[in-house]
Amino acid sequence: MAAGLAFLLAWMTNRGRWGLYPGIFVLAISLPGFLIDLGILRNAPGWTTLFLGIGLLVVAIVRWVGHGGLGWQALLGGLMALSGGDDVIQALD
Repeated sequence: MAAGLAFLLAWMTNRGRWGLYPGIFVLAISLPGFLIDLGILRNAPGWTTLFLGIGLLVVAIVRWVGHGGLGWQALLGGLMALSGGDDVIQALD
């Protein structure tokens, strides 16, 4: 998780693309396990897919705000967030 935060911090200070993508992906992959270990989230399949989708949606928003358009990140992020969210909801019912 620290590596993901470091990438995002580098992106925020330099505004280059190279920190945003790895930061989002590393953080999205490590954050569910971290939050499950802390007891904040219940262990269920789909958290990583949900967080990756949310991360890609964040990238799409950053692109949109920077007048770069939404790009493939919006479509894939939306699909992943819906799929992961559905998996989590079904597992926690």
